[in-house]
Amino acid sequence: MHRSSHPRTWGRQFAFIPQLESLADRTVPSATASFTNGVLTITGDDTASTVTVTAEGSGSYSVDLGDGTTPETFDNVEEIDATLGSGDDNLSIDLGDVGKNTDLTLDIDAGDGANTIDVSADSIAKEANIDATIATGAGDDTITADLGDVEKNGDITLDVDAGEGTNTIDLSADSIEKGADVSVTVAAGSGDDTISVDLGDVEKNSDVEVSIDAGDGTNSVDVSTDSIAKGSDVSLDVTGGVANDTLTVDLGDIDKNVDVSVDADLGDGDNVANLSVDSIEKNGSFDVQLQTGSGADEVSIDLGTIAKGVALSLDVSTGDGDDAVTLLADEIGKHVNPDITVDTGAGDDTVDVEALNALGVNVNLQDPDAPPPTNGGGDDDDDDDDGDDCHDDHDHGHGHGHEHD
Repeated sequence: MHRSSHPRTWGRQFAFIPQLESLADRTVPSATASFTNGVLTITGDDTASTVTVTAEGSGSYSVDLGDGTTPETFDNVEEIDATLGSGDDNLSIDLGDVGKNTDLTLDIDAGDGANTIDVSADSIAKEANIDATIATGAGDDTITADLGDVEKNGDITLDVDAGEGTNTIDLSADSIEKGADVSVTVAAGSGDDTISVDLGDVEKNSDVEVSIDAGDGTNSVDVSTDSIAKGSDVSLDVTGGVANDTLTVDLGDIDKNVDVSVDADLGDGDNVANLSVDSIEKNGSFDVQLQTGSGADEVSIDLGTIAKGVALSLDVSTGDGDDAVTLLADEIGKHVNPDITVDTGAGDDTVDVEALNALGVNVNLQDPDAPPPTNGGGDDDDDDDDGDDCHDDHDHGHGHGHEHD
């Protein structure tokens, strides 16, 4: 038999060697970005998202979705809408230097969860229009918005709704320049919230409105300006809920022809309210309406130096409870006719107005716990008339010195 001298190789030629085929990355990102007709839309799911939006100049913004992919840049952005869903989300938007006459809308809905939202600008140029809405749903949220320098005739609207939870809200500006219009609205929901609004130097002829609803809970609210220049109009409206709130208002130096109004109702609870200014220059107006509800409240108002011609009105009502009220001033100029009323409600109250009395200011003290004056002799009709007169004088008369009810 003839045998081939060549080794057999056909088995190896057709042998099958199994291999694993690599698959495309099928990881689903927790957030996506899209752009249509000037609107940059960021959409998250119900897992935690981390998104960073950064201004690149001239209306361009880059978006980093936090998933390891390369950030994408979008041009001619007029509106940024972010809906992140439930989950512990982190969103940072850096607006950089917002250009002159820019119109930009921010609409942020972070949903439920422990969210962190940070919006910042280095400056907002003159006649720019920024309309920002931030909502975070239920959860312990942290919201920061820093507007930088708001330049001449800027128009800023900032609306924050933090929902229920223990929220921390910090809103600020370095300065608000001539003719700017700034409106800040905060709703914190029920929970132990900390709210701070610092507007820096408010320049002349500006219009500033701040409205805060802290909701139920042990809240801390702090509102401040370094100074308010002439011709400006500043209003502050604060509402608390049930529990122990602390309100601190420090407005610095208030220039001439400035109108300032403070309207605060802290609700029931053992509340603390401290309001102070360094000075109020001539021909302006300063109007404070303060209610602290039932509870053991502490109120201190320091008016600093008041120049001539200022229209000064204070109406303080502390409700039932053992309250302590102190009113202070360093100096009061000519032609100032203060209208000051303190109503302490039922309870063992202490009112200190010695500093104002020393400056010749009378305070209308109203205390329902004070015993009515006894009637003197005479016929019954005279007694009744005299008694009514005396009672009216006590309820609506002038307070002097340090009074303990």
